[in-house]
Amino acid sequence: MIDHILSGGQSSRLYRSLVYERQLAQSANTGDYGFEDAGIFAAQAIVASGKSIDETEAALAAEIARLRDQPVSQAELDEARNELVSETLFGRETPEGRAFELGQSLTTADDPRWGDRLLAGVRRVTPADIQRVARTYFTDNRRVSLRYLDEHTPAHPTDSENSSFDGLWEPPP
Repeated sequence: MIDHILSGGQSSRLYRSLVYERQLAQSANTGDYGFEDAGIFAAQAIVASGKSIDETEAALAAEIARLRDQPVSQAELDEARNELVSETLFGRETPEGRAFELGQSLTTADDPRWGDRLLAGVRRVTPADIQRVARTYFTDNRRVSLRYLDEHTPAHPTDSENSSFDGLWEPPP
């Protein structure tokens, strides 16, 4: 749900803030790389030409902090929920999609019904749940910052083209 709130399309927080309003990034997205025992949540931005990596990184971190520190609206949560449920059900319409979900369920949770349980859980998520999870996982001491630079960019740029930023948050032990 957090992934969809932050980067689920053009109405998402990261797109609106970093790409559309502030024009700091060409794109901004997140990804939840969950595994059976642990996982990583990553936020990424491709810095817009002529914009500062530092400013873009700070704006991305500010959006993550806003999610952590302020509850999401019910409307925003409902939109993310509808997108997630729709994508999941659409993915199940083909044999390949059903096979993928079954494989993911087995490798992630060793349970062929995990996808169904996940959808049932998504329907019960509240704004307080989102904030509780964000406060648990999005702490500064769990954050790692990586910068990928164009090969022609100086080693310590403040402004560059074709650069991106990844913020990674590890789960608590």
